[in-house]
Amino acid sequence: MIRALVCGAAAAVFAAQAQAQDVAKAQSIANQVCAACHAPDGNSIAPANPKIAGQIPEYLHKQLVDFKAQGGKKPARESPIMMGMVANLSDADMKGLAAF
Repeated sequence: MIRALVCGAAAAVFAAQAQAQDVAKAQSIANQVCAACHAPDGNSIAPANPKIAGQIPEYLHKQLVDFKAQGGKKPARESPIMMGMVANLSDADMKGLAAF
C-alpha cells in the first residue's frame, strides 16, 4: 500500500515537473517568436496579424496544426510566414503554446 502511494506521488512530481517545463518552453517560444507579430499580450494592432489573446486552447492548437505540413501533404492552411513558424514545432510545443 505504501509502495503504491510512493509510486503515485513520484509520478505526480514527475508530471508536475514536465508540465512546468512545457509551460516554460511555451512561454519562451511565445515571447521570442509569436510576440513579434501577435504582440506580447496576443492583441496585435496590425490588421494582417490576428489577435490570439482570449482564444480557447483547442482553437489555437487546431490553427497551429493546420499551418503545419505533415506526411508530405500540403498544410490545411497555407501561409508562408506561419508555415515557417510551425515547421519545427512538435505537437507538444503547439499544445503548450495554445494553452499558454
